[in-house]
Amino acid sequence: MKRKTKIVSLLLALVMVISMIPAAVAAGTLPFSDVSRNEWFYDAVEYVYEKGLMSGTGETVFSPNGTTTRGMIVTILHRLEGKPVAYSGSFADVAQGAYYADAVAWANDKGIVSGYGNGCFGPNDAITRQQLAVILFRFADLRGRDTKPRAVLGSFADAESVADYAVEAMQWAVAQDLIKGSDGYLNPNGFATRAQVATILERFCSVGSGSLLLNFLLSRDDNEEDNDDDDKVDDDDKVDDDDKVDDDDDKVDDDDKVDDDDKVDDDDKVDDDDKVDDDKEDLTGTTLTYWEVNYSPEKSATAQSIEVWQEQTGATVNYVTWDSTNEFVAALNKSLKDGTAPDLYKMPSEETASELRAYALNITDRVAASDLDHKTYAIAWESMTDAMATDNQYYGIPVISSFDAWWYNKEAFEAAGIKTTPKTMAEFEIVCSRLAAVGYYPIALDDAYAPRYFGTHLERWCGESVVENLSVNGGWAKNSAAVSAIDQLLDWVNEGYFDPEAPRVWPSSQNRIGLHEDVAMVYSGTWIPAEIENMTGADLDWGCFAYPYAPTGNGTDGISLSCQIMTINKDSENAKAAFDLASYLVTGDADQTYSDSNGTLPNDPNNNPVEDLEAAAEVLSGADGLIDLYGGLHENTGLRSKIDKIVLKIYAGDYESGMAAAKALDALY
Repeated sequence: MKRKTKIVSLLLALVMVISMIPAAVAAGTLPFSDVSRNEWFYDAVEYVYEKGLMSGTGETVFSPNGTTTRGMIVTILHRLEGKPVAYSGSFADVAQGAYYADAVAWANDKGIVSGYGNGCFGPNDAITRQQLAVILFRFADLRGRDTKPRAVLGSFADAESVADYAVEAMQWAVAQDLIKGSDGYLNPNGFATRAQVATILERFCSVGSGSLLLNFLLSRDDNEEDNDDDDKVDDDDKVDDDDKVDDDDDKVDDDDKVDDDDKVDDDDKVDDDDKVDDDKEDLTGTTLTYWEVNYSPEKSATAQSIEVWQEQTGATVNYVTWDSTNEFVAALNKSLKDGTAPDLYKMPSEETASELRAYALNITDRVAASDLDHKTYAIAWESMTDAMATDNQYYGIPVISSFDAWWYNKEAFEAAGIKTTPKTMAEFEIVCSRLAAVGYYPIALDDAYAPRYFGTHLERWCGESVVENLSVNGGWAKNSAAVSAIDQLLDWVNEGYFDPEAPRVWPSSQNRIGLHEDVAMVYSGTWIPAEIENMTGADLDWGCFAYPYAPTGNGTDGISLSCQIMTINKDSENAKAAFDLASYLVTGDADQTYSDSNGTLPNDPNNNPVEDLEAAAEVLSGADGLIDLYGGLHENTGLRSKIDKIVLKIYAGDYESGMAAAKALDALY
């Protein structure tokens, strides 16, 4: 009787963490509007609901697609073990007193988890199906359960997308019927949703594979004292509202992330060929060839870092540089086609990289095993979607070049009493009004950047796909959002928000920020602080913010990001060494040296940007969307120059209204 009581108690503890609601509910018809009878998970949800194991996230909502976090899963296992004494935690992102803190410390001590390898655990990250399988696999092994059963994964269409570290655990989970797949796919990188957790819980509690959970509970020491009060989930153990995780805000894109946390133990580790160990691996006798565009290779930070890497690894690197992008691309094209291409090369743009992707090595597994996509800015990897990434398969490593944003003189903002940067167009207009009130022209504008500014402004109102369609097919006057966007710019001209002689010939207007300090802001790239200082001698204190959005447009903190692409030749005989070198150059000390030397943003978020780019690094970290360099305006290459001429006339205030300008644009088609 005591065993039965203990099982019920522990199951309730388990569910308290998963569903974060009171456990006991009455049997009956499901009240959830988002769980229909024809859904694959209906029976599982019905089972856990009627047994009082799970309830909804609201009175009529179950949220079957809601995710479960790493902290929650580890807490479940910790409570299944009876909350044993935990040792001190060692993860920087696991706060003392957090509901999962003791569980994470225990799981780390028992080898169930080991963190990302960067001192962090990621307790609020959504957990993937393969990560869940690995953690359950380790827990089963810890409890002395039979983990020998294996299933063949080859029948699943995406079997090859299972990371090396998770193959054995996924084979076990499939053999135990814990994970069955859907429509012939395992979806190992997909999030473990509440529906899937309910299904796995049902299977755990059923005859057969369900005996696994029951054995966990029944194999507890028969001689330990069965104090029911010890097994209850009291108020102190509940997860309160303050500790809940807003998955939409905090989850990491686990499709792009396979972490060191989930590597298996010594017998199950990946091959030496797949491991990434930049500092310790002996590559003596290995010779690599690396090509890139570099105007001063002898003095470059890259050359210095390559020398350090050679000393650390014993490898030899033939570092070949060009001082002309066109010559580099021509030489690379030829070498790729005749089989003499280098092992590693840095493509100067995403567009060029995309054209040559057929020659690039798929490095997805290497990125996952090394966690490289989480040692560099996440938005940079997202920027490769069109160029060098398809269906979460990576063919290159992004190297941040620059991004466009609003740059402002902090002294001007302080003079106007502006304490926060604007997020919306309405807030931006308030900023402009306050700057004008204290004697500043809010916006600098030169002809060279006017089309980029205009295209981005349209994108904020209409969305990129709409701007692209307008550029290609016309119909400007019929699009009310586009007309409103142009009306707003004309209003700003009339309000005196632009440099009075804008659009000037580059760089006259932007240089007024430094020469006269009577213009406050400019929309440009991350090079602008250094460029203005070099041209004017003014050492300004710069701030930065993403382009604000309009009510009808894109509501993200979007930036226009440009990256170079570090690419490995698919025919290279030294692909692993090439990946190690590329990873070394874009992270850690090598990345910091390059950033300091060139005054550019680091690729590694843990590195420090130069002083002028500190605000830019904050914008980069907070960016949650990407904008085309011209917002889609230059999609029509045939009309590009004519569209740009009308754009300059808009900024000069030559049109009476947005409709008049829109009709002028339509007249081009």
